[in-house]
Amino acid sequence: MGFGLYQQYVDCSKKQEFCSGTRLTRTNTSDMEFCFRSRQFRQSLVLLPGWGFLPAIFSRLDLPFNYIVPSGQISGNISDHLLRFMLENGLERVNILGWSMGGVAAIDFFTSHPELVNAMYLVSLRRSFSGEEIDAQVRAVESDRDGALRNFYRRCFAGHKEDYRWFEGTVEGAMTEGISTEKLIEGLEYLRMNPVDLAGIPEPEGGLQVFHGTRDLIAPLEEMPALLAGVNLTLIRGAGHVPFFSREFVRLFRVH
Repeated sequence: MGFGLYQQYVDCSKKQEFCSGTRLTRTNTSDMEFCFRSRQFRQSLVLLPGWGFLPAIFSRLDLPFNYIVPSGQISGNISDHLLRFMLENGLERVNILGWSMGGVAAIDFFTSHPELVNAMYLVSLRRSFSGEEIDAQVRAVESDRDGALRNFYRRCFAGHKEDYRWFEGTVEGAMTEGISTEKLIEGLEYLRMNPVDLAGIPEPEGGLQVFHGTRDLIAPLEEMPALLAGVNLTLIRGAGHVPFFSREFVRLFRVH
């Protein structure tokens, strides 16, 4: 998929075709906007990106859903904004995929509004980050934001040269330009204050599927949250922090 599709993700507020549809509209609440992208499927999937990324990171993802995405960077709890989008557009239920920090936001939404979620997909989650790790990353962002992001991206894509080459050559520059330093720091504080405890939440009616790459440097396998018995854990062999670039991810993804 080329830059044109990427641009729809990075700036859906300016791309009318991205939010097309007679019933579904863009919603703007404060600085948080959601967009609907019709892909001619029956169900819709909310895609929530991780820290340091824009929704364009999902532009190569091909799953059998319409997509609902934030128009830009997320930095914390998006529950009120997504709820308003659903109410204004008459959406009774959605599926939700949260990657990394986006997974924390997905859990927040589900625990606040379980009746609105059919199935939840959590990708590359980590139990928690130490205060020292958060403080070090805050200092790195404040000192050299672009350098801190480049280093973070390299670690995310470790072991995936072709995927990183695509990312670096296609979307990285525009992505870093669209990212707010203030929101980066807000996101780090959100991670600091919100350790993940999956054992404390019920399973959605349509199921919970947890994905994790076995070579993740950001959220090592041993740092995964504890799972309740019976939860579907899908390990992507050899994948790092961005396992949804793997064909195995799509093959093993369960639609409910």
